[in-house]
Parts: sequence; structure tokens; C-alpha cells
Amino acid sequence: MTEGFQRHQVALFFYFALQDEKLATQATVKALQKIRKRFESAEQGDTPKPASTDLNQEAVLVAVTQKIWNNFRSSIRSTQSAVTIEGGWLVPEGVHLGPWREFRKESAEDEFLILLWSKVLKFSDQGIANGLNVSTGTVRYRVGSALRVLGRMVKANG
Repeated sequence: MTEGFQRHQVALFFYFALQDEKLATQATVKALQKIRKRFESAEQGDTPKPASTDLNQEAVLVAVTQKIWNNFRSSIRSTQSAVTIEGGWLVPEGVHLGPWREFRKESAEDEFLILLWSKVLKFSDQGIANGLNVSTGTVRYRVGSALRVLGRMVKANG
């Protein structure tokens, strides 16, 4: 996983998680600083060196994005998203984020985040499990539960 790809994944995570351009940008910058610091510390031998496999990089991204999410989640506006065309966050034509916004508000937080890492960012169940220190079975259960909730919302919004 290249550094550019990591930046993309982190930015995408916070875009969908926070749905506020300003907050997403701030959270992305903070997360990338922590990720860079974590890998630099590992290279200098200050901390156990994470293997350079994609699986371990996913685990680091999950752990760091969750930590930054915890710092920013109280800043989320519950009424609507703050996403504009001028901000550069372009959503493809025909994509409607209404069900996703509703899902973010009404789902269990752990299910929301795990679905985002799993289905939007395409992280492996094992990478997510390693980053959260839970079993892969827990990750799979939460993904399945989240998909059922999101499916009901999409169906209801027709």
C-alpha cells in the first residue's frame, strides 16, 4: 500500500464518516500525521516495527482512523452534511447519500465504522480485526448486521 493510496483511503474514510468537508480535511491531516509518525517511530526502532504487508498497514489505518474518529465524532452536525462542489468532494451523478447519512445517524457506531472500512475502503476482515483487537468473526458479524440495516434503509428510500 503506497503512501498516496493511504492518503486516499484515510480521506475517503473521513469523508463518508464525518460528511463535513472541513472536519474531514482536519481529521485526515491529523490521521496522516499519526500514521506517518507511527511508521517513522517503527523505522527508528522506538516501537515494534509493523510488517510492511498490506494487512498490517490496514490494521494501522483502522486503529488510527478510529482514534481520530473518536476525537471528531462529537463535532458532526446531525441535520445534514456539509459537502459542496467547491470543496472538491465530488460525488458521481446518480449517487444519493441520503440512506448513508441516515445509516450513520441510526446504526450502531461500531457497525457503521466496520462497514465503512470493509465495503467502502475494501479492507480485509483480518486487517480490520487486527486494528480493532477483535476477532474476524466479530468483524464479519458486524458487517452482516450493518448491511441488513443499510439494506432496509435503502429499500425504504426506494
